[in-house]
Amino acid sequence: MNNPKVSVIVPVYNKEKYLRDCIESLRCQTYSDIEIILIDDGSVDGSWDILDKYSRLDARIIALHQDNAGVCVARNNGLNHVSGKWISFVDADDTLPANSIEKLVDHADKNNVDLVIGNFTRVQGHDEIYVHEYNDDIINHNILSRIDAGRNWGQLYKTEIIREYQIYFIDGLAYSEDYVFLTNYCLYIKSLEYISDSVYYYRINSDSVTYHPDIIKNAYHQLWAAESTYRLLDLHPEVSSFIVERTKILLKGTIESSLKKITDLCRISKLYKERFNENKRFNTFFYCYLLNRAIKLFFKLKWF
Repeated sequence: MNNPKVSVIVPVYNKEKYLRDCIESLRCQTYSDIEIILIDDGSVDGSWDILDKYSRLDARIIALHQDNAGVCVARNNGLNHVSGKWISFVDADDTLPANSIEKLVDHADKNNVDLVIGNFTRVQGHDEIYVHEYNDDIINHNILSRIDAGRNWGQLYKTEIIREYQIYFIDGLAYSEDYVFLTNYCLYIKSLEYISDSVYYYRINSDSVTYHPDIIKNAYHQLWAAESTYRLLDLHPEVSSFIVERTKILLKGTIESSLKKITDLCRISKLYKERFNENKRFNTFFYCYLLNRAIKLFFKLKWF
């Protein structure tokens, strides 16, 4: 096929239950000049069979397989295969309204912006709730002061910018990876547009790690994301206030996750005292280590 205008990247790990709905919503877009890059991250259910079938059914679909390495490696794999002018990210358990990509591309082309961010609809069972985060707004000045998004779905990115500045996801990072990616990308843009339309159906999935997180892992990865964001200062000291504020938001996530785990440990200790004692040494080590790293970053930020 000729180079499409939009490349849609979908990382997949054990999403057999929702995958067909996701793919069909992409195939049925009113804007058809797209390629759909589906990356199987070592699934152990029937996800790969579904991807393989659809790749034979629709020439716009590229199905890739990799050993399990995490969502960041999967998205980076997709980024290395894109051929479109624009890039959009979709999670495998979510779907798009039929005119989603058409709306995003229309705004991007008409107003010549580097990033388009839309609203979304939260879906839980048969209930749909429109989440209104943004009004229609084109921003060409003081861009960084107007950025508060932390997700990468429901958006449109320029492939040219991603390739020129080698913007990738951090291999191994499991939480807030999209927040770091978006922060990095925004350092190189000259304009963005918010649109009030809902361009994404975000499924409340009880199977997702978002709703059943490993609290210790979450705290560690939030801190990892905060440190990675803060290191952007080495390349961009001229926008220190933006980077520091984005870092603080991630640090708050680290603190909240840690406090939640401490509360959980106190509760667990009463019910499973024997297991709690077995893990006490590890948890003490972890929180001392975590606290030490967080304090160091606090002093760097001069956040008192």
